[in-house]
Amino acid sequence: MLSKLGAFGVKLLLDERSGDSSSAKRRARAVELRTILTRLGPTFVKIGQGLSTRPDLCPAEYLEELAELQVRRCAFFAQFGKFVVNLISGQHYRC
Repeated sequence: MLSKLGAFGVKLLLDERSGDSSSAKRRARAVELRTILTRLGPTFVKIGQGLSTRPDLCPAEYLEELAELQVRRCAFFAQFGKFVVNLISGQHYRC
């Protein structure tokens, strides 16, 4: 999966070299990055969440798309946390 992150970096480089850095292209790349980070797991999601708060590092399209990682993942982590606590305490987990 890390190869997908590398391929993403190459695509960004090619976009930059070809001069194709339109807002629509950046939006598509931002969606692609969010998808890659989500598939790579919680550590990379956390990195994306951190980047979503850094307008000095990312264009606006990326900030908006990476902010989705904060909205979408919170419920999952809360449910997972409850599951782990119940598992450790020996109680049955209920959704």
